[in-house]
Amino acid sequence: MSIEYEDLTDEQKKAVIDILSSGERVRLLTGFAGSGKTTLMKIIAEKAVSEGHFIGVEYICPTGRAASQLSSVVCARVLTVHRALYGKKEDEEIPILDANGNQIFCPITGMPKKRFTGRLIFSQPHAPCGDWVLLICDEASMIDTVIHRELVRHLPPNSVLLYVGDKGQLEPVNGRWGPDFSSPTAQLSQIHRQAEGSTITNLSFCVRTDSEHWPEGDDEVQYYDLFLEDVADWLVDHREGEEDATLCTWTNEMRQRINHLVRRKLGYDQAPTVVAEGEHILCLVNNYGSGLMNGDRVCVFKVGTLRLSTGIALLCYSEENHIPILINPEMLGRPVRQYNKWTSSLKQRYKEMKNTTSADMQELFRQGIDPSLAEQYESESDFMMSMWHHIDYGQCMTVHKLQGSEMAHVGLVWCPKMSTAARSESEFFRRLLYTAITRAKQTFVLWE
Repeated sequence: MSIEYEDLTDEQKKAVIDILSSGERVRLLTGFAGSGKTTLMKIIAEKAVSEGHFIGVEYICPTGRAASQLSSVVCARVLTVHRALYGKKEDEEIPILDANGNQIFCPITGMPKKRFTGRLIFSQPHAPCGDWVLLICDEASMIDTVIHRELVRHLPPNSVLLYVGDKGQLEPVNGRWGPDFSSPTAQLSQIHRQAEGSTITNLSFCVRTDSEHWPEGDDEVQYYDLFLEDVADWLVDHREGEEDATLCTWTNEMRQRINHLVRRKLGYDQAPTVVAEGEHILCLVNNYGSGLMNGDRVCVFKVGTLRLSTGIALLCYSEENHIPILINPEMLGRPVRQYNKWTSSLKQRYKEMKNTTSADMQELFRQGIDPSLAEQYESESDFMMSMWHHIDYGQCMTVHKLQGSEMAHVGLVWCPKMSTAARSESEFFRRLLYTAITRAKQTFVLWE
């Protein structure tokens, strides 16, 4: 059921007025889980246009999954921040050729047949939205100072950037918050009545306020003693039921242990390749060529092997959008600094050994990669580097990587190392726990 402005609480109505009447080019709406931020976002968007404040509203999110989820709520296109800032969709028409390279003509009209390339080109930063637009950025707690600076710098002079976020969540991994959460334009503090009966919301409130009186376990929230076999079985049961579920933890060490255990139970470790068809993989480094960003998780629907100058490589395709993902098996799950060292050496080799680069590129084309994808790049070496992705298994994620996503079922593994560290860093781990809880839409499970 849609919510009208008249149905809002006094606090929410004041927030709408404060946001729309503010003279600032960058505005911020904050609120904790269950305070009605998403509802208010939709009403602000509607009134922004109907009352003549702006001619349009556009939406962005830090991650692809968050963008997809918001799009289903607001019924509008939502771009990732990187795509809005650095990318543009090219719908250039190119002729369709036969096997001999000759132009194909329509037998009815006699006109040459053409197709759209639909290529995504990432370039230098540009305006993230049009003129006189209210640009709404959800999940603003993930925006660091660098991205914030780029958004503000390239924002059209007659447009406004509205951040919407939860200041109770973790700060960005690579820096501090860009939005000023200490001085929001409007802040929601009341829990919306639809969320008052939610055990997940009540638990998040207890964690946020540092209360020791957590709600008892029920159908929404469960607490268990930590046995890794039970943890893995929980995820396997959900996966076999084709349910939207994930596990998360703090350390990469624990994440890797759980990933290997789950993969063994699902039979992925028996696959002929190190990545199996049907499993989830996690992107660890931004790739502007494919649009897969750090923290994006995709399901693999097809895996093939090929021999390149680097040795045996994997060519995977994502289930959604069929994005080609080239992987060096020896780099899978390695530390980012090690992967960056490898790609730096590879890039230099591609530039110096052009015959090798051409041979690798032609092998990709023989494996089914569309040759037109290479046309957007200045050199063959640039194209080849755009194909490589730094990937790890995605059955279990760190809470930082999970931030910006919502899933039906979320399980958090609170390992002994976390309990020890939490004694000296209680605020950080309070935010970490709160972030994990608020990622769950239907059930949250805590193992400790």
